[in-house]
Amino acid sequence: MSDKKIYCGNGKKNEKFDLINFSICLDDIPEEYITGSKNGKRYVKLTMSQNYEGKTDKFGNTHNVTVNTWKPETKQAPQEYRAEGSIPEPSYSMPPEPDSDVDSLPF
Repeated sequence: MSDKKIYCGNGKKNEKFDLINFSICLDDIPEEYITGSKNGKRYVKLTMSQNYEGKTDKFGNTHNVTVNTWKPETKQAPQEYRAEGSIPEPSYSMPPEPDSDVDSLPF
């Protein structure tokens, strides 16, 4: 994963309706960040942020859109849920069998 932000769009704040209208360039999004789901649709995680110090660019844009590139470091197996105050089940193990040539009595 790259630390460099992947800019894929920008937008303008509409003061009248308190909205931010923005456009996204789909060609700027690397295929590795486009995910599929069980419903057959494709998704991209995006982050919208206000331009640095709230300044507008030469086109009047007040916000930018980047691809959210965060991925977990490792996948952990889901832990078994136990209700609060429940007692965990004991684990049983058999003691090792003594050797047939050695008498296990100390006297």
